[in-house]
Formats: sequence, C-alpha cells, structure tokens
Amino acid sequence: MSSNPAEKIEKPKLPKRIPRCLDKGQIESLLLHLDCYSWFNDLEAKRNKAIIRTFLYTGVRLNELLKLKTTSINFEASEIIIYEGKGSKDRIIPIHPDLMLYLKAYQDVKKIPTEYFFSSIRSDKPLTENNLYRIIKKIRSKTKFHFSPHQLRHTFGKLSIEGNLNPFKLQRIMGHSSIETTQIYVYVSDNNLKESFQKINFG
Repeated sequence: MSSNPAEKIEKPKLPKRIPRCLDKGQIESLLLHLDCYSWFNDLEAKRNKAIIRTFLYTGVRLNELLKLKTTSINFEASEIIIYEGKGSKDRIIPIHPDLMLYLKAYQDVKKIPTEYFFSSIRSDKPLTENNLYRIIKKIRSKTKFHFSPHQLRHTFGKLSIEGNLNPFKLQRIMGHSSIETTQIYVYVSDNNLKESFQKINFG
C-alpha cells in the first residue's frame, strides 16, 4: 500500500476553454475611444464612461449591471451591492477609487432620480440589453477589435489575479459558486509566464 502523501492531492483541473481577455494595449485603446467619442450629450457621455468602467473594474455580469438600482451603490462605504446575482445570491463588490470618480460624475449630472442607476438619457426607464450593445457597437467601430461585457468580466478576473488578489476573495467578488471557476484566471495569468521568464537576466 502506497504511503506517498502526494498521491492524495487532487490535481487541479485544466479549464475546458481559456477565456479571452483584453491586453493592456487594448484596454488603453478602449478607454481612449470611449472617452473621446462624440456622445449625444454630457449625460450620455458620463453614463457610458461609467458603464464600461463598471464592467472593467468590478467584473459584474451584464444582467447584474442592468439591474443595478440607485440604492445598490453605497458611495459612503465605497461598495456595490449585487442583489440576487447568479444563483440568487447577494454579494458586495468594493468600488475602486478610479471607478468611484466616474460613478459620482454620472450621478451628479442626472437631473431626475431613477430607480435603476443606469437609465435612459431621455426618461427614468432602465437601460436595456439592446441599448447596451448599441453603446458597445459604437465603441467597437473605433477600436477595430471585438470586445463584449463578458470579455471585460474576464479581463477583470485576470488583472485581479495579476494584482495578487487572493483567489478566494476574487471568487466572492465575482460571484462564482466554485473556486475552480475562479482558478481559470490563474491559468490565463500563467500564459504570461513565458514572456516574464524570458526577461530574467541570469548573467
């Protein structure tokens, strides 16, 4: 009977599909074109800048962003509360200081109070999925590369791991039911190991 303790360790499962993430150059291009685009008015510009950055800085799912209510954002505590996310579970996401600037800027120019934080610029109706993809399509016409809300979510996960965020904390922020899902971003981050290794000077 084997007494090797290593045999009892369960090997990590490789992800079936490596998620596509934006690289740093694409992120810079995306934000540049987002900020320089000629939006209809100041309200639309500030709303759209806040929307894209919310995806990028929090990793929220598309339907979670659309359901965000004004009361879900606690500016004083720097937190976003996701009510009934995937699996009907609530969770709290910390607001990055850079994102906070854009959320406040949008909130300050809203002339009418709205139940949903991201709403139409002409009424108090919530933003729809079609509305959101029209915004993304306009930016994609300038960036010349494809991106989606889900890719921005993946990008958040990858950058969080590269920033040394604990995977278990990332699991809570992203609302994953299993840590195995979160570990996908460890594999994505590992893809940069070869490039980093080649820069090491052994001389």
